[in-house]
Amino acid sequence: MEVLGNKYGGVAHPIKHVFWEKGNGPVTHSSVGRVQASPRTPSSNSIRRSLTTLQWVASHSFDNEVKKDPWLLNHGNFDLIFIGGDSAGGNLVHNIALQAGAQGLKGRVKISGGFLSHPHFLCSGAEDAKSLPTLIWEFVYLSAPGGPGNALINPFGPGKSSLTGLGCSKLLVCVAEKDELRDIRIMYYNAMKESGWKGEIEVYETMGENHAFHVLNFGTQNSRTIIKRLATFLN
Repeated sequence: MEVLGNKYGGVAHPIKHVFWEKGNGPVTHSSVGRVQASPRTPSSNSIRRSLTTLQWVASHSFDNEVKKDPWLLNHGNFDLIFIGGDSAGGNLVHNIALQAGAQGLKGRVKISGGFLSHPHFLCSGAEDAKSLPTLIWEFVYLSAPGGPGNALINPFGPGKSSLTGLGCSKLLVCVAEKDELRDIRIMYYNAMKESGWKGEIEVYETMGENHAFHVLNFGTQNSRTIIKRLATFLN
């Protein structure tokens, strides 16, 4: 079960079909995360809403007073939950896993793994203040304390949560060679490896491609290759 979506919505819909065709069986997909690009809707609100919905999904694993969703009850496997997302969705995955590690999920449900595909991270001093990724962050969270140094967007900054507390057992970080933020994502991979976190982490790089190419140009050979890699990770 993959329970976090991505900011591209319906455009990414073909990915689900590749999971079905190339995996070792169907992937039950429930999209609970959405990033709203609005100064009136801070990124912290997206994280809070996503975690609330993930907790609701986890609540289906035990008997309680919560109204159950029949589809989740019939098709969900609560011993095998993955979260994943592209771009801003990849940032969500990191922050949700940190929150899940700190708070725990209902029914003692555990996140089996997470994939961060071209996650939107910044690192103070590593990028131009007027670069597009920085401007996007300032637009999405205009009042963010610390700007690009805020812990929600900068996993290396002051006040960040300890990476050792990430609440999942394995991670896959996907990067693209020509992506403007490629080096920061490699920094994230290395920081996770060196943090003392007990899980397993892999990095997968696609050469000659730019940000979110597999979503924006679905159907190319490189797109199909990365989707197969994601499907393998989920299985």
